[in-house]
Amino acid sequence: MGDDRAQTYLRLLAEQQARASPRSGPDIARSVEQVRWAGEILACAGVLAETEAHRIVTELEAALLIRSDLGRPRYARRVGWALEALGRSPDTDRRWWGGATPMGITPIGRRIRVAHERAPSELHLMSLVRSPGGMVITAAIRVRWPPDGSCADLEITGAGPHLLPYDQLRAADDRGTHYRVTMNGEGGELTWQGAIGLHGALPPRARWLDLIADGTQRLVRIELNAADLQPAAAAETAPAVPPGERVLAGVAERILASAWDDDGPTVDPRLDEAIAVLTAAGALAADSPTPGRLAALCERLGVAGHGISAPPAAELPARWAEVMPGEPPGPGPEWFVPLGPAVADLQDARFAIAGLATVAGQSFLHVVATGMAPQPSHGPDTGLSWWARDSGGHWHLAMVSDPHALQPSLATGFEAAAFRLRLTPPLRARPDHLEVVVTGRTTRARVVVPVGTDREKMPDN
Repeated sequence: MGDDRAQTYLRLLAEQQARASPRSGPDIARSVEQVRWAGEILACAGVLAETEAHRIVTELEAALLIRSDLGRPRYARRVGWALEALGRSPDTDRRWWGGATPMGITPIGRRIRVAHERAPSELHLMSLVRSPGGMVITAAIRVRWPPDGSCADLEITGAGPHLLPYDQLRAADDRGTHYRVTMNGEGGELTWQGAIGLHGALPPRARWLDLIADGTQRLVRIELNAADLQPAAAAETAPAVPPGERVLAGVAERILASAWDDDGPTVDPRLDEAIAVLTAAGALAADSPTPGRLAALCERLGVAGHGISAPPAAELPARWAEVMPGEPPGPGPEWFVPLGPAVADLQDARFAIAGLATVAGQSFLHVVATGMAPQPSHGPDTGLSWWARDSGGHWHLAMVSDPHALQPSLATGFEAAAFRLRLTPPLRARPDHLEVVVTGRTTRARVVVPVGTDREKMPDN
C-alpha cells in the first residue's frame, strides 16, 4: 500500500509546518496534529501506508522540538519520546488475525426464559460459529422490567450478563470435553447483544454441545452436524472506485446512520478540508461529483454549517435516498433469530452472518469474522461498506455499532471479531431472507442469507 503522490503531499505539508517555525509547546502540538490528521485521511484512503504517515509525523515533531523554546530538560525528554516513537510501528500490536479459517455455522434459534425476582429476562441463542481455534455463540439478552418502576436501581445498570442468576456458565460436549465460557458485548436499557465465547476447539466427531449453568442445569443442547461447514460465497470484483471516492462514500454512510439517532445527523466540521487533502494528494479527482452529493445530503438532512464548498448536486445516489430518515419507527415486533448458514469471503477475511435481532425499534446483524486486517488506530472506519436488502426489496445501510468489538478479544475464545451491524432504517417486518453485500477496496462479496426462527427451550432440556 502506498502512493508516491500522497507521500510527497504529506512531506510537503510537514515541510510547510516546519518552515512556520512554531516555538511554543501548543503551537508545535497544533502543527504536528495538522500533519497527523492529513496522514490519517490518506491512510484511511489506502494511498499511504500508516507506518509511513507515522514516520513523517514523528520526524516533524522531533525537528520542531529541537528548534523550540522549551526548557532543555523538558525538550530533551520530549525529543527522546519522539525519537523512540520513530522506531515503533503503529501496527506493532495489531497483527493479522491468522488469515481466514474454515467456519462451521450451526443455527440454534433457542429462547431460554430466565427467572429472576426483579429482572426476568430471556436469553436468546442465535447461532454457533466454530473454527479450528474456538467457538462463538451469537446471543442476546432481553430484560422484561416490571412496569411499576420497582426495579429502577437495576434498570440504571441496563441489560447484560450481570443480571443472569447463574454463578457459573460452562459448556460440555458428548466426548467429555469441558469449555470455559465468557460473554462480551454491548448493552442498553432493554437488551444486551454480543457473543458467548467457548474457549477451546471442538473435536471433529462431537455430536452435541451443552450449555450448563451452575454445574447441573442444562440450559440448551446444541445438536452438531458435520455438514454445518459451509462453502464461502464467491467474491466478485468490485467496480473500480478512486480511493478518495470510497472514503467520502464512507463519510456519507456515517452521516446517514447518525441521522437516525436521537441527536440527529453529525458532520465533521473539517470535511471540506479533508476533501481538499484527498484532492491535493491525487486520491480524489478535482471534478469528482461526490463532494456535491455530500453537500446535497447535508442540505436535505438540514445540517447547517457543513462547510462543503462544492455546490449541492441535483440528486442523491439511489441507496442514499432510500435510507433517508422518515417517520421514527415505533417499538414494533421483536425477534432474535439465526441466519444462514451463510459465509462470505472478502480480502482474505471470512465473515459468518450469524444472527438477526430486532428490538425497541432497532435492527442488528450479528457477524463473526476471521482473517480481518488490523483496524486503523483511529476512528471507526473498517475500510468496508455493508448494505443489506430485505426480501421486500428495500435497502438498509449496515454500520458497525461497537467499534471496540472489531479488535481481537479473549472473550471470543479465539482470534475472531464478533460484532454487530446496526441496520438503517430498521426492519419493519421479519424477512424471509437478506441479501448482504460487503464491499472492500477491490472486491465485493454478495450472499443471500436465509432467516431462521426462534423457538422456546424444549421441555426435556
